[in-house]
Amino acid sequence: MDPSKKDPAATKRYEAIYNSFIEGDFEKAIKDKEQADSIYGANYWSPQLLYIESVYYIRKKDDSTALKVLEQIITQYPNSPLKQKAVTMADVLRRRSSIEDYLSKLKIERLKKIRRLLSMMMRRPVRLFTLKLLPANKA
Repeated sequence: MDPSKKDPAATKRYEAIYNSFIEGDFEKAIKDKEQADSIYGANYWSPQLLYIESVYYIRKKDDSTALKVLEQIITQYPNSPLKQKAVTMADVLRRRSSIEDYLSKLKIERLKKIRRLLSMMMRRPVRLFTLKLLPANKA
C-alpha cells in the first residue's frame, strides 16, 4: 500500500474510524469500517485498522475472532510493517491460556525478601564506594 496514493475522501473517513477505535467506541468503529471497506476496498489504512480491531477482540477475550483478523493482516498484507506484529500477536494469543495459567500460579515471595533486604539496608549505612582524598601537588 503506497501512502502517497491515498484517496483524500477515504483518508478522512478512515481517520474518523481510527479516532473511534482510539476513543474506545469499538462497535461504531467496526461498523463504520465495514461500510468504508465496502466502498473503498483494501487501502493504506486496512492493516492498521485490522490490527486495532484485533486488539479489541483480544480485550473482549474473543480470541478466535482476533486470530481471524490477525490472519487477514498476515495473508492479505504480507508487505505491511504490521505483518510481523500480527504474527507475534497471533503466536502469543494461541498460547494465551498457558501464559495466563503460568502467571496465575506464580508465587510472589520475592517481594517479601526484597522488602526485608531494603529495610535492613535502610537501618545501617551501605558503603557503595570509598573516596580517597589525595594531597595536592605542591609546585
